[in-house]
Amino acid sequence: NHVFEWIYKTEQDCAGQDAKFTATVEGKDENSQLDKTATDSFTLTIKPKTDLLITQLEIQPKQISCGQDVLVVMTVKNQGGVKALGVTPFLRLEPENLNIILPDQPTPPSADISPGETPNYRWTYKTQAGSQGTYNFIGNASGIDEKSSEFILSNEVTSEPLTIQIPAEIVVQNVVVKPDSINAGQPFKVIVTIYNEGEATAEGVTIRLEPSLVVKGLNQIFPGSKNITGKTYEDFIWEFSTTEESAATLSFTASASGKDQNSGRNILTQDAK
Repeated sequence: NHVFEWIYKTEQDCAGQDAKFTATVEGKDENSQLDKTATDSFTLTIKPKTDLLITQLEIQPKQISCGQDVLVVMTVKNQGGVKALGVTPFLRLEPENLNIILPDQPTPPSADISPGETPNYRWTYKTQAGSQGTYNFIGNASGIDEKSSEFILSNEVTSEPLTIQIPAEIVVQNVVVKPDSINAGQPFKVIVTIYNEGEATAEGVTIRLEPSLVVKGLNQIFPGSKNITGKTYEDFIWEFSTTEESAATLSFTASASGKDQNSGRNILTQDAK
């Protein structure tokens, strides 16, 4: 036996095509001097090499309060024709913040990806006090081409912004009676001012208002609930009517309650007069 070898090089634009090779061997029989010929052929399918593409880098939710977790999902597609081995995703946060705790590794840490497959990788980040700000996640992925053993690196993508806010925190700023002196039978108002010290919206804020005495003939119209955005004030106004039997000296105690719009955490003020 004797082996003849040819080495062919392929270009990237050959991918997806078939190459047919036909080999013919000619010679003479040493004894009879008769011509001898043998022919064989085969077809080689040239597959596109591994090509990793990150099709999605999503954060859920996109706005949170300090102390909440955020889920990051990366979708990686093998748009080549060869399996990618040990595909490992990489993710970084910009700008960096030590109060945002990066998990040790995603789920799954790595995966083999066949042509056309689109697995997801997931990270859960934990936040704590001091993590407020606006951030982006930047990621890519790498693996090994099963056929050529070449190192393959995907594109790099940037997520939509993640906003982390200081949690909503409401306080009773003022409790004011207007006018502060009336005759029995006249109307008056009580204005309670609530301030949201946080950045997250305080949702569905309601007020509990209690007079210091039970007074006959004192009727009131309650204000509804309100949403209070971060670092802003809202006034809640009660309108009272009185009768000739309502003569008294009164003071009012107010408190407020609501929820952090991002986390759903219940928030409650202390009583104020």
